[in-house]
Amino acid sequence: AEAGRLMLKATEEYPAHEKALANRAHAYHILGNHEDAWKAIELARAGSPDDRRVAAAYVAYSPADHGIALLEAELGAAISDPQVLMAFAERCMAADEHEQALYFIERMKRVGNDTHDSLFIEARAIACPYLPDDPRDSVDDPTARARIADAVSLLEHAGQVAEDSGDLRTALSIRLAQADIGGHLNDEDQTERSLEEAARLAAGHSRALAGVNIMRSQLALAQGRHERAMDYAARALKH
Repeated sequence: AEAGRLMLKATEEYPAHEKALANRAHAYHILGNHEDAWKAIELARAGSPDDRRVAAAYVAYSPADHGIALLEAELGAAISDPQVLMAFAERCMAADEHEQALYFIERMKRVGNDTHDSLFIEARAIACPYLPDDPRDSVDDPTARARIADAVSLLEHAGQVAEDSGDLRTALSIRLAQADIGGHLNDEDQTERSLEEAARLAAGHSRALAGVNIMRSQLALAQGRHERAMDYAARALKH
């Protein structure tokens, strides 16, 4: 929230400039003021219709009733830009439109822009239709398990690419996603390995590390390793 307030303050000197308007939209979005975020990005796009960064934000901050088809028609040639395609894919994932998200990721591949972020979305879009809503439920169907295994392979690659590029925050999110999937597959080894990697990536970030240690405690408890579960729980409380 503080970041959003600081960003709003920084835009006050030139409030009508399209770049200031785009930053203002981002600030409103951070603060949860989605209506004003949309109004600001509409103004930014009107002032700078060819700016791909603004176009991507226009997709990201558009209201739910401003559909994908309408956005595609409005943006025209801008939709071929990787930033814009990524924004479409993320919007589709937020709406649980997994096939549509994969469509935009495939378009990113065709323009030669396969990133760790796009790989992460692709893996989630593949796995999500097969994962139960309840994290305690397992996946037994062979077809579903095969598709989820494809997603796990993508996540492994995406996590390494994210870490190699220095994006440790995304790398951590990817490892946590792997741990979650491991739980659905009853693969305790995968879950434990993923959580160990997550703990390494979260080192120095107390809140993130506390969350990882809570998950490690829950896994140890499910394994009947009560002393280890208590140890991880104690570590989580220290943060």
